[in-house]
Amino acid sequence: FAIAYSPHQPRTRIRFTIAHELAHAVFEASGRGCPRSGREVERLCDRLATELLMPRRQFCKLTPKEPDIDDVATAARVFGTSL
Repeated sequence: FAIAYSPHQPRTRIRFTIAHELAHAVFEASGRGCPRSGREVERLCDRLATELLMPRRQFCKLTPKEPDIDDVATAARVFGTSL
């Protein structure tokens, strides 16, 4: 596998792109029956990328039970992700 991305994007976007494409590789290696294209697989890759970059357990430890936009923005900075 090879991952291509634009180096002109913000670092946070590059990290998400790489994590998203790694998710495609995970699904590709999971067997013949896995979906290879479509909106559902893209959504799943986004979810896996999000979990890789901002794991739910750590996010929940960092933010209040009902985070507001400021809490989410703080978490994004801590995890090095975009909103």
